Amino acid sequence: MHYWPDLQSVHGLHCYDSIAQTQNVSECLYSLYARLFIIIILCLPRQLFKGTMYYCDGSNVTDIVTRLDCYNKGPGYRWVNQKYNFDNLGQVT
Repeated sequence: MHYWPDLQSVHGLHCYDSIAQTQNVSECLYSLYARLFIIIILCLPRQLFKGTMYYCDGSNVTDIVTRLDCYNKGPGYRWVNQKYNFDNLGQVT
């Protein structure tokens, strides 16, 4: 703009740099808000279902409800976690 000083009087021509900077800032903010929203969405099922995916592995598990029931059933029974669970954020994603 310093080559043509008369063009500075035209409204809007000297504002292109500030508009571009504003768009970059708004894109960064949108990206930040989207990432924050995704993290919140990932934390919600973790809080709701953490530790609830365990089951009793054995031959006859029809009457087993708790971990103690599983252990009291005998040596062939074990309390195990599902392969896919909600215990950490890596498993939630």
